[in-house]
Amino acid sequence: MANDEKELIRRLQAGETSAFRELVENHKRALFNLAYDLLGSAPDAEDISQEAFIKVYRGIGEFRGEAQLGSWMYRIVVNLCLNRRRKKALSEMELRENFEDDEKHEPIPASDHEANSEKATEAEIIRQHLRRALDRLSPQQRTIFVLRHDEDLPLAEISKILKISVGTVKSQLFRALRKLQEALAYVKKYPNNQYTDDAVFWLSYCREKRGDNAEEVLQAYKKFVEKFPRSQYANNARSNMIRLADQLARAGNPKYKAELEALRSEDDENIRLEAIYALSRHGEDDPETTKLLIDLLQTEKSANLRRKIVYVLGNVESPEAVAALEKLALTDSDPAVQKNAVHALGNQGDAASVKALMKIVESGANPEVKKTALYSIANTEETTGLEFLLKIAKTSADQELGKAATYAIGNYGSSAAVRALSEILTASTVREVRKAALYALGNTGESTAIAALEKTALDQTDPELQTAAVYAIGNLSDEVALKTLQNIFAKSTNSRVRKATAYAIGNAGGREAAAFLGKMAAQEQDVEVAKALIYAIGNSDDEETVNTLVTVIKTNSNEELKKTAVYAIGNSSKVAAREALMAVVRGDGSVELRKAALYSLGNRDDEATVAVLLEIAQKDSNLQLRKAAVAALSQIDSPKAAEALKKIMRGEK
Repeated sequence: MANDEKELIRRLQAGETSAFRELVENHKRALFNLAYDLLGSAPDAEDISQEAFIKVYRGIGEFRGEAQLGSWMYRIVVNLCLNRRRKKALSEMELRENFEDDEKHEPIPASDHEANSEKATEAEIIRQHLRRALDRLSPQQRTIFVLRHDEDLPLAEISKILKISVGTVKSQLFRALRKLQEALAYVKKYPNNQYTDDAVFWLSYCREKRGDNAEEVLQAYKKFVEKFPRSQYANNARSNMIRLADQLARAGNPKYKAELEALRSEDDENIRLEAIYALSRHGEDDPETTKLLIDLLQTEKSANLRRKIVYVLGNVESPEAVAALEKLALTDSDPAVQKNAVHALGNQGDAASVKALMKIVESGANPEVKKTALYSIANTEETTGLEFLLKIAKTSADQELGKAATYAIGNYGSSAAVRALSEILTASTVREVRKAALYALGNTGESTAIAALEKTALDQTDPELQTAAVYAIGNLSDEVALKTLQNIFAKSTNSRVRKATAYAIGNAGGREAAAFLGKMAAQEQDVEVAKALIYAIGNSDDEETVNTLVTVIKTNSNEELKKTAVYAIGNSSKVAAREALMAVVRGDGSVELRKAALYSLGNRDDEATVAVLLEIAQKDSNLQLRKAAVAALSQIDSPKAAEALKKIMRGEK
């Protein structure tokens, strides 16, 4: 957790009003967007984001920093959205039908693009298919999809937010993508996806004409222009952005006055930039061209144009260009220009450029610029670069710089890099740098890295370094890596290391991995390690995995391990998994085990599953199981599940 976030939390917990205002200002857009993506309704998203901030205000005193502040707030929004969707579950089908009826009568907006009405119609069809596909996702699937693809969160972070295993995240994401496949296939049927940019533009245009929030529509147009700068609609989008920025500025929003000026000057900048590109193509090594570019950097006021000129200068191979880029990296007042200059030097890749990058690292430059210089050195083929990185990793008093140098060495992906990283493991006294060396070894892809990683996993006394070595081996993903992980699991006596090894083996996937995990789970005495083994088995989505987990349920006497196996089966998308869960529900196991199977069935949305859950809810003699079946039905977002809940509500048998 960054120091500035820790300080903000301290101020919030001390009751500082200004701190809460700062929190709201920094996160209101992100929380609104997340709620909007999950619910599809701006008014609902507004309500949810406000309610989330109230919960944050009331609960900040209990926040202990076990997760990042943003992740904690995301979890609050997700839970509020899921509760809102559950409350609407019984009427959602009718609402959707009404919405679709409205959509059928909604005309494609008229504009200057009427000549392209045929394309617009096809774009609207694409939009409808994508929306309907999203509507088919269960609440959990839609949440995972949005967090992964819209918010770009890692699977492990989503796991923490939703309080489910990474395996469940993976399987639910897989199911979500499978449901979206039909819509994606529809878009892809057009040659070369030539209508994709049309669909994105028209979606933004429709949002504007329906009266959506002007700031959000402006951002949508901006993203469109960034993604499709050469689209036939790019100029139309820019014109609409100017109009919206003007509207917002006139409404008294001061920040859009500056944006309006930037948008109006952007066209002139683009023309000038095209001229610069054209000139550099006519004579990249021409001294006059180089001098012109350097002079422009000294006089140009536009930050955006200066950054792009640096990129062009990076393609000029001359001592003058290298000297100018080095000076920019060391002295320019714009950090973005500094970083661009560093990248440009890395792209040159000759001895003079590497020497300049080394000078930047050893200077008093901005720490982020220095780290960028380290990574840029790794992009060159100069052997002096690797030697320099090794020196920094071993001797730098700056921990972050040492880590960056270590990761940069890993980018070489060669036997020389493996030797350098192994040397860091033995020479460095900084734990974080040594951990970085382990992860970097795993990223080299070199089989020779495994020996160093295995030695660390088995011989080290620091559990953090041991588990880092295990995960690094897992990144290598080959037969040798799998055999090494199996060997570590068999030899290690550390519970934490063995659990990490089980997860790494599970992530490797395949029948051999599942068979090993099943065999180990059957004889493991440590319950926590056994649970890790069972969860790891569930990472492979095939029938053999389901059979292995069923065997665990049948042969194990520990109730916790049986439930763990049931939840792991629930992660599988196979028909065999559904049948296995139904067998547990109808079997003679404990009520808690059967409830776990019912909850796991709630992750599926097929008709057979709904029918079984309805039967349990209506006819089973055990009240707890009937309640669990209703709860499972509430997780399934389908017309059949909604109809089943209505039957239960009406008391039908």
